[in-house]
Amino acid sequence: MLITRSIAEQIIAQLSQVIEPNINFIDINGVIIASTDPLRVGTLHGGALRIIHEKLVELVIERDDEYPGSRNGTNLPIEFNHQIVGVICLTGRSDEVKQYGRIIKKMTEVLLMEIFLSEKKNTERMAIERFLEEWVFGRYDMQHPKEFRFRAESLGIDINEPHRIMIVAVRDAEGNTASEKTLNQMYQQLLYMMERAGHPLVFRTSTLFVCMLRKVTDIDVIVLAAQVRKSLMTTLACRVYIGIDSDDDKPLKTGFKNASIALQVSYNSQKNVHIYSILNIDIALGAMIEKNKTAYLDEFFHGISEQEITQHIEVLRNYYDCEGSITKASDKLFIHKNTLQYKLNKITEITGYDPRFISTSYLFIVAIKMYDLLTSKEQL
Repeated sequence: MLITRSIAEQIIAQLSQVIEPNINFIDINGVIIASTDPLRVGTLHGGALRIIHEKLVELVIERDDEYPGSRNGTNLPIEFNHQIVGVICLTGRSDEVKQYGRIIKKMTEVLLMEIFLSEKKNTERMAIERFLEEWVFGRYDMQHPKEFRFRAESLGIDINEPHRIMIVAVRDAEGNTASEKTLNQMYQQLLYMMERAGHPLVFRTSTLFVCMLRKVTDIDVIVLAAQVRKSLMTTLACRVYIGIDSDDDKPLKTGFKNASIALQVSYNSQKNVHIYSILNIDIALGAMIEKNKTAYLDEFFHGISEQEITQHIEVLRNYYDCEGSITKASDKLFIHKNTLQYKLNKITEITGYDPRFISTSYLFIVAIKMYDLLTSKEQL
């Protein structure tokens, strides 16, 4: 194991909290790469070189001039997998620091093992994430089927098991893109939750978190999504949106597309968790291409300006939110009831349909949803 300066600094930082004597970490070239005395970093330590070359179990230095760049103290080899990977040195009178030597050597080797296992786990996690991303977004499985299966087996992934896509997105409390720190915290928490729930296949894009669920029912996945939202919102004080693919067999690429549409709907509705279903009007509208949404609004409002459409949509939204109550809607809009009636009459004149009629209200509800989808700041 190659000990980097970063790893050595981590170890020195932890050891310095336990003992008072100055501590130096020397690499296999005899150079001090971390120390509680910053002035010694980068200098050669002759005593450590002797330990490395002669494979000594310990070297006690009595005088500062005994070895080049060395000082009075106790020096011990650090071993990993039965090989010397560095030397730890405690500066000070040998009779005072020698008592700490064996303890510090053992602590250092334990810390090294912890760092090694952590880095190994991170490397394995990165390999899984790259594989999952290629599986969902690329054509790797079709272009290189044998290699694809081999990699899946080496990573312990069953590609024959059906999976269901759940996409999780987060925004800060004001609805803006969350910071990288928040996203990293969220990812670690989400990984932990999904592993405990039996769905360990998770990867991250720049702003989204893609969970590949083992076959679960709509009821179970809604419960899981609710638990994820509650946990993340409580811990990170953020807004969480979730889109879930439908419960039927399909290629993962199609599942991701469906979950993305459901997520887009979650951004634009009071309900922040949606399952893809073509029978859901929000999902159906979300699946429409942007050109058709724009054409609908232009045709419905007969080509009036975007500013005017925005004003009319606001009136309609409040009117329907108040279940068609003129009194409640006018209060919510801070206008007189007669003014609201005038605005509704104006909308009737422009569109040719009266928003107060139940038989045609669906046209205006669709228009509101189209408008929200087109003006949403959230883009996948």
